[in-house]
Amino acid sequence: MATVYRSLLVRRFFSAYSKRVEEEQVHAGQVMKLWKRISLFVAIPAVSYLTWKLIITEEGHHEQREYIPWSHMRIRNKPFPWKDSDKTLFHNPLTNPGPPEEPKDEEPPATLSTKWIQSKWIEYLYEDPEERDKELEEHLIAMQRKHELHLEWKKLPHEPMQPMNLFREKAATPVSKEEFVYNTI
Repeated sequence: MATVYRSLLVRRFFSAYSKRVEEEQVHAGQVMKLWKRISLFVAIPAVSYLTWKLIITEEGHHEQREYIPWSHMRIRNKPFPWKDSDKTLFHNPLTNPGPPEEPKDEEPPATLSTKWIQSKWIEYLYEDPEERDKELEEHLIAMQRKHELHLEWKKLPHEPMQPMNLFREKAATPVSKEEFVYNTI
């Protein structure tokens, strides 16, 4: 008798559960259609209108304010750690007013990286191509030899580091990569 009630109860529970799952699936489909329509018919036109209004018609564009050097503003007790220590890190000369800059007539000095690149190009253009090819070949042979040694070292069995030997027994010491390379060269 109890099993009959139990089977009826289980059947009723699962039928109610499956009914709720179907209702949730229908509701989810309706909500998906609603948000799809909202994004297609509301969001995309709104974004395109705002883009047209702000960028194309330039309604939000204002002239830059005149720089007035007030004594109580921009007090610098200590210079900023970057090159132009009078301007903040996020200073934008197009939107933020700042002190008028002096015109720069001279060319900016070459940095270390550009000097290095120029020197490498000059060396490349003026050195002997046969000598350069010979050096390149020697370098490639040396790299190939190092690669072969590395592969041989990877094939060797490596034991973990041994703890300190207090009884002075002879223990097998692992071979380090440097020792292996040094002994095989």
